This record gives sequence, C-alpha cells and structure tokens, in this order.
Amino acid sequence: MDTQTVSDEEIQNRSVVEVDINKMDLEEEVLEIKEGGDAFATPAPPPDGVHLVKFRLAETNAFVRVPIKKGPNKGGYFYDSNLVLSIVDPDGPYDGKIIFDSASCLVRSESGQCRISGILTEFGLDVIGKTSDADLIRKLNEVAQTEPEIKVKGQWVGYSKEQKKVVKRGMKSFPEILDSNSQGTGVYNHVFEDPNTGEEITARFKVSRYIGLEV
Repeated sequence: MDTQTVSDEEIQNRSVVEVDINKMDLEEEVLEIKEGGDAFATPAPPPDGVHLVKFRLAETNAFVRVPIKKGPNKGGYFYDSNLVLSIVDPDGPYDGKIIFDSASCLVRSESGQCRISGILTEFGLDVIGKTSDADLIRKLNEVAQTEPEIKVKGQWVGYSKEQKKVVKRGMKSFPEILDSNSQGTGVYNHVFEDPNTGEEITARFKVSRYIGLEV
C-alpha cells in the first residue's frame, strides 16, 4: 500500500467518522515518519507572485457583521466575507494549498470601490452604480457556489501580535535558508524570531489583488 500523505485541501474536505478502536477494524495504512522532522512546524505559504486558485466561501462564518469602533461611522457596522482559495497547480508543489482571505463591503473613498465589488468585477459582473451591501453579498455567494477559478496576486507578510503591525513584507525579506556551505538556497524560512521582542512570527500569504481569467 502506498504511503499516506494528505494535502491542505484534503484535510479541509474530510468528513469526520467516529472510530471504535476496540473493534479492531481500523484501516491499515502505511505511514512514513521522517527522522528529524518538526511535527509541530507550520507549512510555508505559497511564494510571492500570481497563483491560479479555486474560489469559495468558508464553510462556517462565510459572512459576518463587523462593528465599526472608530471614525465618523463609529457605532455602525459593515459586512465581511471569509474566503478560501485553493491553489490549482497540477503536478506542482502547491496544488491544493489553501490561502485564506477576506473581503468586505466597505467602500474606499479613494477608489469608490470595495473589495467585494472588485472581486465581482474580475469575475465579469457589472456592479457599477447604486447597489447595497446585501446585493453584493448575494452576488458573491452566487459566484462562489461553482468554485470558479481566478488568479490572485500577493506576497508573504509577517505580522507581530505584540507590536500590532506588519514587520516584514515579501518573501525575500525573511531569512534565507543556507546550505551546508553557508550559501543561499533561494528558499526562505517563513518563521523567524523578532530581534526586538523575541516573538516568533510566521509568514502568511496576503492577497493584494484578484485577476480575472482571459476568455
């Protein structure tokens, strides 16, 4: 039997079934435990750049209402969506890797757009003009039902919870892994210790833009 390995995508989609170990009817699957591996290490995000992904909503809390705590609209609220993006990279190292993102109905004064309207536009929908947050949410929900493909552009970011700010941007700002001759490998460590606070900071892939597919 082949060695069992699982991708992020497979873990997300697994159905939970209770097992009674006393019945001894467990499936015998071959597992390979590697020497020197860190069982508690988090997987590295995909590299900076553009990735083709399948677009869907989170299974729980797909849409949430968020209170506005400061500014001229303090006391009000806005709607936010939680997105799950699964990389499409057939036969490649990142196939099935999950990117988490969010998009809200907050309209930016500079652009006159919100993140949800921008995503819908890249999917080819016309959302220009008068609309409502409820209408945008319904359209986003409808689009996500078929898990369509779209491209996303982004980069690694390292956020410090202690300092409450981003302290690194871009994969190459993270420590490069060296080979046995202390030469750079072109691979970067997604976890580092902040020299100012000693905090362990883990990179995540932050989506900066959605790019519609050319027809």
